[in-house]
Amino acid sequence: MPSGFIDVHAHLLPDFYVRQATAAGHTHPDGMGSWPSWSVEAHLDLMDRNGITTAMLWSRPPPARPPPRRPAF
Repeated sequence: MPSGFIDVHAHLLPDFYVRQATAAGHTHPDGMGSWPSWSVEAHLDLMDRNGITTAMLWSRPPPARPPPRRPAF
């Protein structure tokens, strides 16, 4: 049986998702200043540093707020 921690709520935020959300006008997700960076390598490094052997990844849902309105002209 493996030893270590299990992260039961880890977020996955791939570049293609950030690009599409930004193109749709979502530049400040949920009031944050910008989209956080995420990569497989960085996530695995974080797991190694913290003794996490398993992570259950969650995809970020679409932003809860509509993008800001743009003038029609």
